Amino acid sequence: MLKALALHSPPLTKLILQDCYNYTYSGISTLLSKCPYLQHLDLQRTKFLNDQLFNQLCAFLADLVSINVSGCGMLTNSSFFALLTNCPLLAEIRMESTDIGLGPTPSGVDLVVYPQVKSLHLANNSHLHDNHINIFGFMFPNMQHIDLSFCHHVFQHRIPVLFKRCPKITLLKFVGFPHAKLRSINSEASILEVLNLAHSRIDDEGLYQISKSCPRLLQLDLEHCYDVTEKGVKLATENCTCLRDFNLRHCRKVSTDIVSWIIFTRPYIIEKNNGSASFLSP
Repeated sequence: MLKALALHSPPLTKLILQDCYNYTYSGISTLLSKCPYLQHLDLQRTKFLNDQLFNQLCAFLADLVSINVSGCGMLTNSSFFALLTNCPLLAEIRMESTDIGLGPTPSGVDLVVYPQVKSLHLANNSHLHDNHINIFGFMFPNMQHIDLSFCHHVFQHRIPVLFKRCPKITLLKFVGFPHAKLRSINSEASILEVLNLAHSRIDDEGLYQISKSCPRLLQLDLEHCYDVTEKGVKLATENCTCLRDFNLRHCRKVSTDIVSWIIFTRPYIIEKNNGSASFLSP
């Protein structure tokens, strides 16, 4: 089937094989070798892919703009850097639930800047550490979106450094960090629009600092943040005048009594949710 697709006309530019199980390396290799204009590739949960096979595929992906290899559990740093080397137009990389972080990484004079990379989705990668975040900050100065959710060896003090090196970041997902407070977030994050800190230890002081540093926030997700109280919610709502989406589900110290205050202060938050207060804690 994949070999037949190689005869596709007009030229194939987008291929999604997410959760497809009945194809082989031979099939995908033949197809990609015949599709030199491919821009978007989704191979999520392709179980047979390892570094050696994937590195060979990268030779066919010179026009690639975005790729999703999340759930390909055998892919390591080798595959990540093969993408960067072979795909000069690559802007978005999704490598969630892989083995990125394992294997050698360049350092010092060997580091290369990739200004075209704008989006990194790296959630659920237990081998990522602070040193990798330092490297990403140097390599991707134009990064706009980054997801580090459930990367438990990346610590909160690296986030302000990342913002300083990547001043164009507008989306940060830092979900699942039971000790994260992010009180030291700095003014370099002033253009941040989407922030997800669900399942973290953010408290009122941290929330106040974030709301002061990030006045352009449109979306703020604090689901299961048990240390946030109504005081912090009010401060964030007052400081983030652009806020449209505020998730406070299961914030145990936030009462539903605050609903009327939020409706009065930011009525368009309710309107966005079609008149529902479902974004608030039950």
